[in-house]
Amino acid sequence: MQQQLAALERTLADFVVQRDHAAMLVRCGEDEIPIVTRTIEGLDEASTSELYWIATDDFVEPASYAEALVQSFRVKHATVRLALLQEGLGEWPALPAAALDASAPPAARIRAIMEFSRELVPERAGLSVWALLPTRIANHAAWGALLAELLQHRLPRPWFHGLRLFVRVERADAAVPAALGATPRVLWFEPDVGTDAVLRAIDLAVDDESLPMEVRAQNAFLSAALDGAHGRVDLAIRKLGILLKYYGGLQDGAMTSLVLATLGGIYSRAGDVARGQALLESAIAPAALAPQPPVPVLLSVTQQLGEQHLAAGRWAEAEGYYDALRRLALMQRSPDIMMGATDTVGYTQFMQGRVADALRSWYDGVKLAEGLGLAAARNSLLSRLRWYYEQTGNASAVQAIDARLATPLAPPQLPPPPPAPTAAGSLGTLDGGAA
Repeated sequence: MQQQLAALERTLADFVVQRDHAAMLVRCGEDEIPIVTRTIEGLDEASTSELYWIATDDFVEPASYAEALVQSFRVKHATVRLALLQEGLGEWPALPAAALDASAPPAARIRAIMEFSRELVPERAGLSVWALLPTRIANHAAWGALLAELLQHRLPRPWFHGLRLFVRVERADAAVPAALGATPRVLWFEPDVGTDAVLRAIDLAVDDESLPMEVRAQNAFLSAALDGAHGRVDLAIRKLGILLKYYGGLQDGAMTSLVLATLGGIYSRAGDVARGQALLESAIAPAALAPQPPVPVLLSVTQQLGEQHLAAGRWAEAEGYYDALRRLALMQRSPDIMMGATDTVGYTQFMQGRVADALRSWYDGVKLAEGLGLAAARNSLLSRLRWYYEQTGNASAVQAIDARLATPLAPPQLPPPPPAPTAAGSLGTLDGGAA
């Protein structure tokens, strides 16, 4: 199976750098799509000259799919613009009106956002790579019609110059091939990476002494992670203990951190929270000191530690981890995690009696959510503020926030935060219950 996974990665990577085709249609089932998606994510992580945009939204019909795709892109685009501005590195150009026009044909909106994404590629010779990988395709005929319209082009300079597209098609789907017909510049690919095949191959690879030790270790890690996910805790811990010695001996900081984080998660889920927390904390240093720090690992570890301290009521420690989490989420282009962490930072400050700090965190979060166009996150933070003002009898502030909640993202100015009380306990909980 290692050979099959390597062949999958090689085929996808070769498609990105070739110059004859614009789209690769990947035939795969629901059990295979996570592996295909993770492989493309790996290409993204290893790339220095391509910019990847991966969409896994379900497809129901073209208009809603185009809207979801554009809105997801818009939020990621705004998140990166914010990061660049904070670092003093300039800013990305604004989104094109053609993509934001909800009345435009769905294929035209998707095409506009893809064409625009070429302007964001950091290197002149780089590519913008899109992966449209819906987990569920509710209407195969409509999916095929959308793709056929999207991939139409005129020679000698097709619209998708500088772009590559990966597109998921279900294995048994006959509607998409019929809709595309002999559309040029399209490749078809059918990998064999189903779940059962992967599980069998992983165990075989671990025991195969003819394979390089690095390959066997990678498969052992996958096997241990699967054991932990399926409740085979003792077996998972034994395997990970061996791997910890192996990667520690190699001074591989990224993998050492990943093994420690996986062990910490397994112990925590098994009820040994103290040991799990200690292992998670020990995973931070090797990741941070790695030549290329693995931001996804650091993000996962930081989130787990924050959750543990939050559940235990250790507010100061939780604040520190959630503050780090929102910064890591910004680096990872994960706006939902960033906004959730911002909310929780305010909560932990509130529970420490630092009400002025909490209010400022929530106010700043509202501004950030509005800047990113995240209505749900904005309304959640406004509801936090509304609860506080209601508890403290500030009717004018409650009225102002109600007006803001009723207004889509360009509301009147919020009232300034009032002086902070000396303690939080008398105000109850932020969910509205008694303390």
